[in-house]
Amino acid sequence: MKKITLIIIGITLFLSSCKDSSPQVFDTRFQNVRGKVIGLINNGKVASISIAVAKDGKIIWEESFGYSDLENKVRATPYTKYLSASIAKTITATGLMTLVEKGLIDLDKPILDYVPNIEIRSFVSDEREITVRHILNHRSGMPSYCELFFEDDPEGPRDFLETVRRYGIITFTPGQSYI
Repeated sequence: MKKITLIIIGITLFLSSCKDSSPQVFDTRFQNVRGKVIGLINNGKVASISIAVAKDGKIIWEESFGYSDLENKVRATPYTKYLSASIAKTITATGLMTLVEKGLIDLDKPILDYVPNIEIRSFVSDEREITVRHILNHRSGMPSYCELFFEDDPEGPRDFLETVRRYGIITFTPGQSYI
């Protein structure tokens, strides 16, 4: 069930950039999904779920269920912030592959051709050997990395370029192993 929840949350995050974010009258086509979500909440499987469905750039269903804070009984809303976790990888890969289909990105070109401002360091090969495909397949040679921040964290998330500067270190030959 957690995978379903993450997909729904990911869709919500993805659709937040749609042209018209005003919710429409509930569409009965979603009644079955709505019932399943309510069941998950009522059975204690998940604390909250937010859903947004868009068509032609307009949100046609937007609704939140459950509590974003169980202890204080704070209801979830369409504006509740959720950790995106690994669903961000799927959304990013989908967007990137759309650019590949349009001929705007070549998977086998160096990643530095597309983001030349990043500072990648390597102790095992030339940084220019890392391709877009290597990055997408987790075969760039960079070790695993995870960094979490809470909303009230005074440090907040680091700037992307700073994060890459600190952790963009190639320790394995690109394409040789999955990390």
